[in-house]
Amino acid sequence: VNLDNDVDNCGECKAQCNDPPSGEAACGRANCYIRACDDGWEDCNEDYSDGCEADLSSEEHCGGCYMTCAKGCNDDDCDL
Repeated sequence: VNLDNDVDNCGECKAQCNDPPSGEAACGRANCYIRACDDGWEDCNEDYSDGCEADLSSEEHCGGCYMTCAKGCNDDDCDL
């Protein structure tokens, strides 16, 4: 087993990289990381433990990390 890039044995035997919230896990250099986020989600804080925490349809992350809207978010654009 290659412990450097096996999601079921990442860094050591039986150390599994579980899929983070709203994302897909991977293993590289013996560390778990987020390979990809589900559609509409992003990993803005680069923290594997909370996964892809940013809902890109929210007022706090409208279409991208930290794109804040005052009145709402629709189709990745702030409401006027």
